[in-house]
Amino acid sequence: MAGGAVGCGPYFACARLIATAAQHWKIIDGEAALHGVNLLGLDSPQQFINALYAWCYEHVEDTDKFDHLLFTPPPGKPATPETLADEMAGFDAFAAAFGIKPPVPSVQAKEVGG
Repeated sequence: MAGGAVGCGPYFACARLIATAAQHWKIIDGEAALHGVNLLGLDSPQQFINALYAWCYEHVEDTDKFDHLLFTPPPGKPATPETLADEMAGFDAFAAAFGIKPPVPSVQAKEVGG
């Protein structure tokens, strides 16, 4: 996903994509089903988020504006390793509720701000 590591974006971008999916789920799920894809059966949360990102990208007129809005951090304090870990745990719990397996880290993550 643009603006983040391969397959993983900032937590706020993921949250925005999930909110968009919630608003348009019947259409997103239906289009995926027409292509033989069960979004809730994907192998990882990253694949699920990437699929949502791809769907949005196909349905917006101005992709640059979309990326800007998606990846602009919310106002407030900057993220810390602790807040990011809390957010990721929350996302993993959300994904698990839909039967999506948590990711298996392939490389050690960098510290925020470092």
